[in-house]
Amino acid sequence: MKAVIIAAGYGTRLGNLTKKIPKSLIDVNGKSILKRQMELLQSNGVTEIIIVTGPNHEKFLDELNEICLAIQQDIKNFKYSISPPFLNIKPLNTPLNSPLMYALQKASDEILGSHVIKAFPGSTDAPNFNCEAVICGPGSLEQCHSLNEYIDIEEIKNAVSIYISAIINLQCN
Repeated sequence: MKAVIIAAGYGTRLGNLTKKIPKSLIDVNGKSILKRQMELLQSNGVTEIIIVTGPNHEKFLDELNEICLAIQQDIKNFKYSISPPFLNIKPLNTPLNSPLMYALQKASDEILGSHVIKAFPGSTDAPNFNCEAVICGPGSLEQCHSLNEYIDIEEIKNAVSIYISAIINLQCN
């Protein structure tokens, strides 16, 4: 069985904890989060793990090799690989008149009433896979990825309703 661990984020909401090390390497009671994930996957029958890393991927290599060598002593056919980081991430460029944007705007209007969807500069690895994508979610752009970010439960409920409605709108077109 295969598994993927996404370890590409910056961990900015963890403040000083992630200034020098990636979030996945933070120590929690004597073990890094990455080691805990890999041991849990291995103990549940996973024999191949793909780790998607980010810009600071070189910090992973030593610890990753150490963890994997220990797991390979228990499971002889255990394999792992590290994907290259997407260092040339392109900004999203989904046209406002695309079916995806239309479905999101329609769903958003149905749930929240008529309003304008706000945009902010952001990027994702979706363009590397040649697919149309948008980044959307509940919350305030002013708080987005800040240390004190929070989202009201009502906003989360509305977001889920918008996602469901947008999926239905896309399927009906």
